Amino acid sequence: MRQSLIHAGICQLVCLLLVSSDPALAQDLDAYGGYAGWTGNNTSGYFRVEKIAGRYYLITPDNHVFISLAFDTANYNDTWGGYCPPLNSYPNPYCNKAKYNGSNAAWEAAVKANMQRWGFNSLGGWCQRIANVSESVAVLWTTGQAHNLGAPRVGNGFADVYDPKFAQAADQVAQSLAAYANDRYRIGAFPDNELGWVGGGYWGAGPTLPECFIALPATTYGKQYWAGMFLPGKYATIEDLNAAYGTSLTSFTGSESTSALNVSEIPNDPVHPAIFEDKKDFAEDIADKYYSICSAAMRGYDPNHLVFSARWALWTTAYDVNYPEHQACNARIWKKAGQYCDIVAVNTYHDNAALEAAHQLFSRIFTAAGKPLMVTEWATWANDTQFAVNPGWRTYQRDRGEFYYNQMKILMDFSFTDPAGGMPVHPFLGAQWFQYYDESGLGRTDGEKANFGLFNVKDEPYLTALDIMHTFNSQVYGYLVEGAPLQLLSAPSGVNPANGSRQSPQPWFAWGAVDGAASYTLLISPEKCFPEAQTTVVPGITATDYTPSSSLAQGWWYWCVAATDTAGRSGKYNDARRFEVSTSAASIPWAEALGFENLAGWRNVSLEDDGWDGTAWAFRDTDEKTSGQSSARVVFTENSLNKETGLKNTETGQIVWQYVGPALYRPRGNQIAFDIRPERAVDRTGVMTVASQYVSLRVKDSDETIILDARIDPEGSLTPLTWRNLTLPLTQPHARDIASIEFYVDMSATTMNIPWDQRLTIWLDSISITPRNSRADFDIDFDVDQEDFGHFQACISGPGIEQSASACLDAKLDADEDVDRDDFELFAGCLTGPELPADPDCPH
Repeated sequence: MRQSLIHAGICQLVCLLLVSSDPALAQDLDAYGGYAGWTGNNTSGYFRVEKIAGRYYLITPDNHVFISLAFDTANYNDTWGGYCPPLNSYPNPYCNKAKYNGSNAAWEAAVKANMQRWGFNSLGGWCQRIANVSESVAVLWTTGQAHNLGAPRVGNGFADVYDPKFAQAADQVAQSLAAYANDRYRIGAFPDNELGWVGGGYWGAGPTLPECFIALPATTYGKQYWAGMFLPGKYATIEDLNAAYGTSLTSFTGSESTSALNVSEIPNDPVHPAIFEDKKDFAEDIADKYYSICSAAMRGYDPNHLVFSARWALWTTAYDVNYPEHQACNARIWKKAGQYCDIVAVNTYHDNAALEAAHQLFSRIFTAAGKPLMVTEWATWANDTQFAVNPGWRTYQRDRGEFYYNQMKILMDFSFTDPAGGMPVHPFLGAQWFQYYDESGLGRTDGEKANFGLFNVKDEPYLTALDIMHTFNSQVYGYLVEGAPLQLLSAPSGVNPANGSRQSPQPWFAWGAVDGAASYTLLISPEKCFPEAQTTVVPGITATDYTPSSSLAQGWWYWCVAATDTAGRSGKYNDARRFEVSTSAASIPWAEALGFENLAGWRNVSLEDDGWDGTAWAFRDTDEKTSGQSSARVVFTENSLNKETGLKNTETGQIVWQYVGPALYRPRGNQIAFDIRPERAVDRTGVMTVASQYVSLRVKDSDETIILDARIDPEGSLTPLTWRNLTLPLTQPHARDIASIEFYVDMSATTMNIPWDQRLTIWLDSISITPRNSRADFDIDFDVDQEDFGHFQACISGPGIEQSASACLDAKLDADEDVDRDDFELFAGCLTGPELPADPDCPH
């Protein structure tokens, strides 16, 4: 949950000028994402709330109904939530910087495209301004500013609203609203986030808020108001108060310890019910003071936009029906929220149907406030990412998508009795998912760490979650306005490959048919959370089986499949199944072994058994190539978190991607050459570099002698996203075969500032083992012997006589134009005799 001390600002909602990615609805949306087929009565030119046909809607400036489908905390450079203290770095901001080449505008364009792709139409709290879209900044956080100005805290996270500093704080933070008062894409703003309305019991049932005010020192404005204004307003004399309370107070505001001003508590007493009745009235008075000040300041600087209530945290025991005293006070607070605000904002991570059934929470809020509701923070988590295992989390990202689908339907289906007219009404205006990105696996500034994101910290979308979210988003207006039933196709039954099975490099995938399916989408990834950048997506399969046209790299893979309906909407994905691609070197054609048209000659490596310390995976990439039809996209990842222990990974070991094809004949005097295209990276200090700077190449011959072990780009001099040919010499020339080729990242090389949690990506193509012979080896047989001398002898011209014959140009071994004694001396220095390898650098 986004805590309240993040930073001061304004939290607002914004609507994007988006077109639905569902072809069936694309023509029915207005510029704000509202459904053009249903209009209201909004002539204000700004967002408003209306009740139409038994349902509350937001109404766009174009006068169309709108349900907010939003997410929170989308930021290119989140310097608070994106910072990870154990790493002393910013995993997500650094990944964004590398991916978008330091361009905020490129990131903004990507966010807008993502919203359109998955059907989200608005931004929630803590989102940055996006170019050409309404600005979104943080919660107004009036209470936090009041604390900064010196207003005392009351209980846990509340301010003394009777202190003049509170009104001063509200005015200060609300001033920023004026700059956006005429912005038609703004929906509204929140005055505060997750306040301690339950006083000392923010995370549980402690004292009620009125009791916390009563416990304040006599010098505070809140306590003076209670003793000097509230109680005398109810009781003419102290004797009247004592008679009602069964107390022996000596005065309202006297300096003696037995005055109402100086006592720190007045316990509830069933024999004297006036005590609790007055506390409920005081709770309403406190809420009236809070909301009257906040709403007046907000509307004063921005009269055009909606005012949300402070966001309520609905996961504490203090909201449980088993705490009737809190519930009675809460009802009075909700009443005042409804009096001063247009929308009541609630944050909940529960199953909403179960929450309502057990505690009637939403219906009680709506009954007390009489205003529509919006869920402004909610989410669920899964254990298939590289976060530490949590027994309370769901199994798959797929489950998160289904949770979204089901919970959004529950919210839209809720119907409560409207206190304004006594008729059933649907009160929910939408929901905002918390959040756009995951938190760091090792925790953000306040230690919170969870798989909240629609995207991981590397800016990679979780496909199996988002595809199902889109299925709901693309149907919401048809469901609410047109009465069309929601459709989510069931998951196919997985048939092959079976979980844990061993497969050939071109495995056969098969699954059961799904009723209503127009086609199927197959996902293949080394990660069971299926982040898009690490996933091969095969859409539009009309059969119930599929065989890849090229080989996968050897190693472990996951797969799942979903049916797609006739409107192009995804159904449920089946459980992820894991299989191993493995084949013998002898089965790989030698001519294909080093190539990247098929990857069967190479093996992915994952340190999964060590808690996912690191991974090295490769994918066939048909979009980036220099020869043939494809290249290999090789991705190294150094994970900061050990998934099994929940602790920071140690900087030991190497992440290796290795050649496992047949042994390669190595002619004497070899060199290895390859084309490379490196992706950008950002080191641990935030400096932009290239991924190739961290990658090394190691080659061994058949007797395990290392004949090359070097970083391929030690200075980071390669140009990002540009192809370049590199040639590296092999050492110790002799005639043994090459048995091993490994590209790797050395996690123990701490001097290189290897970035945590980024993908270090390089593309490889046209790898070859090529000969490099001596210039004196004229017949190119890797020795310098009699045959080479015969060629040299035929080319001798003598001192000062130019040798111009084309066949003899190679005999000019020195720097002049003749072939004479000087050239012979160079030649003689390279002689080895037959079958003895010559030094490829001779003559020197």
